[in-house]
Amino acid sequence: MEASVVTYPMTNFPIKHPSRKPMRHRFFAGASRWLGAGAAFFGAGSGHPHARRRVSRVLVRWCVGGLCCASVVMESRADQVIVRGENFTNAKVINLSNGLLRFRGHDGLFRSEYLDDVDLLIVEGGGFFDDLNEAERFLSAGQPAKAAIRYRRALQLSTGFWSDLISVRLLVAHDRAKEVDKAVQSLIRVTRSKWAGPVSGARLIPVHLPEKRNGASARAVRELDRALAARQPEAHAVIFETARYKLLHQMRDQLAPGAAARVVAHEIPEEVRSDRVYDVLASAMRTTLLAGAVSEDMLAGVDRAIAHCPQRQLADFLLLKGQMLSRKAVTREDLMRASWPFLRVAIQMENDPRAGRGLLGAVRILERLEDSTGARTLLNECIASKHVEAATRDQAKAMLDALDVAEKSNVP
Repeated sequence: MEASVVTYPMTNFPIKHPSRKPMRHRFFAGASRWLGAGAAFFGAGSGHPHARRRVSRVLVRWCVGGLCCASVVMESRADQVIVRGENFTNAKVINLSNGLLRFRGHDGLFRSEYLDDVDLLIVEGGGFFDDLNEAERFLSAGQPAKAAIRYRRALQLSTGFWSDLISVRLLVAHDRAKEVDKAVQSLIRVTRSKWAGPVSGARLIPVHLPEKRNGASARAVRELDRALAARQPEAHAVIFETARYKLLHQMRDQLAPGAAARVVAHEIPEEVRSDRVYDVLASAMRTTLLAGAVSEDMLAGVDRAIAHCPQRQLADFLLLKGQMLSRKAVTREDLMRASWPFLRVAIQMENDPRAGRGLLGAVRILERLEDSTGARTLLNECIASKHVEAATRDQAKAMLDALDVAEKSNVP
């Protein structure tokens, strides 16, 4: 099939533009002319019988050949999928299930990728696919507002799993366009959908949020409140509570501490254990920790997070556990136990920028244990590390200076 090619800056890959009259259109146009001629011949009521039989055989051959060609044309449909920078041309989209896009590459191998990892999706077929393809090009070119208009148009005509696929891409477009109320509406629709479901919702909780309350953010909060008022699975409630707290926290709303406590109270179901959910959970735990005393439920919650969170967030939850245990510590044994999560971050994740925070947490416990030698050793290690954040290094220098002053003042 003839196609023109254009390269877009966001992908650096050629993006196909199907021609306006594919081969199958030309085939059916020729077939219709033959069928019309045959109908005119038989309808005229004249002509030699042998001629009629010959024309009949030609028409039968055309019909059978047409069916075969049509099936070949549909099977040879060539889509394009770009996933995390890898370009799959001459692909074919198969379906969408649990947020995973399943497609066959040009090599004949089947692949499954999360929709939020797809950079670009071009599907041949006409109809609503034309609007979908144009939306994908706008989204890839960094024009999410224009992409959202095309996605909505395609959504009105789509059916089956294509509706859920387009809803997911529409959610991405609204979030990038900073249309928080429309993004939240799309989040609720995607979370409750059949083929995308809470797996996609958990991975696409909006992140481009306003810092001040406005009309759009107020509508978004009301939408989430209505969604939470309905009976629903635990996975849906976790996503909606997480999105609600993130929005209130970003706006520094007075309702944020209460929303944080509701997020912390949930046990995260396996299907929604995404990076975004655990990022918000860590923030909610920090807010709850600042707001009041440490409870056994909070400790149980942070232990669950350490056991199930993605590797990227493990250091955050270990630091939180160290802070909780340090606040509850009364005896020397309690303090020693509180130092273990801090030291685990510092030792097992020494190349992580957060390792410096683990060292400082252990230093504060050593100071409470009156072990100035150990505290000095860890502070010097923090200052010398190449991976420590600049703010953490400055804090370590200030703590070392304060330790020097305290030791000099204790000299008789």
